[in-house]
Amino acid sequence: MRRSTLAPLLLLACREPATSAPTPPAEPVAIAPAEPAPTADARSQFEALEERLLGAETVRITFAIEAEGSNTANVRGILELGPGGKAKLDASGSFAGQAGEAHFVSDGRTMKGESGGKRFELATGAALHESILIGLIRMGLLHNIAVLWGGRPPDRAEGGIREWVVASEHHDASSEGKPAIAFTIVVQGTPMGETTLVLDAAGLPAERTQVVHFPNGDMRVVERYEAVEVIGGAAPATTARPP
Repeated sequence: MRRSTLAPLLLLACREPATSAPTPPAEPVAIAPAEPAPTADARSQFEALEERLLGAETVRITFAIEAEGSNTANVRGILELGPGGKAKLDASGSFAGQAGEAHFVSDGRTMKGESGGKRFELATGAALHESILIGLIRMGLLHNIAVLWGGRPPDRAEGGIREWVVASEHHDASSEGKPAIAFTIVVQGTPMGETTLVLDAAGLPAERTQVVHFPNGDMRVVERYEAVEVIGGAAPATTARPP
């Protein structure tokens, strides 16, 4: 905030002293906080995390997810990805105000899903693991849970997930000693939300908070990854956190 500090000028053009009204203070001007600048280190860390998960032989994640706003959710479950295209995702709780469950399994040849009486059975997508893991890191696990809740297979299981959803404007959001990466979610070229992904001491996902923008309003999501196990690849690791 700035105020005028100009001293009054003394005018000597006439014999009698001239008076003038005090100058009113300038109106306060709101200054928007500076946006964090994107950083190459944050982007590199983000990309390394994706490749680390994709390069693992086995990934297991126990999760709890809550959402409020334009849509609601309260689900818990487990995701397991294994060699040869094997996968399993079980979630239970409520989504969009309806209690229920969603189940998905792939044996590497066939993938099946069921939720609320809706079922599908298809050949396992050639890029199934990539679609699930890239989807998890870039847009959150709730997206594919919602897809399964509707009786459909994971998005882009045949390929193209990297082009369909993109993370941009990465910057360091670490706080209180907890490493974190913040970024913008871009779907088919349109910014759709903002995310902060908190990592644990092993560099694995611990929690994500995000706001997703929909035509009918924003949805606020918190995903907690209570236990993460990564086996195989360059750096196996296991973390467990209290629920």
